[in-house]
Amino acid sequence: MKNKDSILNGLIIYNSKYGATRQYAEWLAQALKIPLIRSGETTAAQVTNADFLLIGTPVYMGKFRMLKWIRKNMKNIRNKKLFFFIVNATAPGELAKRDKFVLDNLPGEIRAKSSIYFLPGRLIHKKLTLFDRLMVAIGVRIEKNPEKRKAMRSDLDAVKKDNLTPLINSVNDFYYRGQLLSSTSVATHG
Repeated sequence: MKNKDSILNGLIIYNSKYGATRQYAEWLAQALKIPLIRSGETTAAQVTNADFLLIGTPVYMGKFRMLKWIRKNMKNIRNKKLFFFIVNATAPGELAKRDKFVLDNLPGEIRAKSSIYFLPGRLIHKKLTLFDRLMVAIGVRIEKNPEKRKAMRSDLDAVKKDNLTPLINSVNDFYYRGQLLSSTSVATHG
């Protein structure tokens, strides 16, 4: 979201295992007109030069796949506005589980400056690795709730562009607020 008249510059950084997070990142890049890059391909300069970041991560066995990247880049992201889009199969009503993901994976100084969005993911059993199929089977055996067990055995594909509307609106509000403050600041001091 930067052009010759713009003062703010954003970047989408993501990690994806089975493609759902990548799909959301691509849709965000189109909607917001900002670049996207896989987490393993980022440079310190790219992160440092961005005014705000959208960070996309799937949750894999309770951990953010971006966790190592976040820790490695703490000094470059700690003073930026961060928008996290967290892709997982946790039901919207499972707030305690979602809160635990955030508490376990994001340091407090990052959480305080972040807007966090949970997005529904995708689970297609035949596309899972053998290890991941085994982990799902173990999870099904451990789960006591019959409805949750049934859901865990079923394919899920809730990845939809419309899921991004609240996040896109939030980024646009941040961006245009920054533009307004900048133009007000220039007018006041000019």
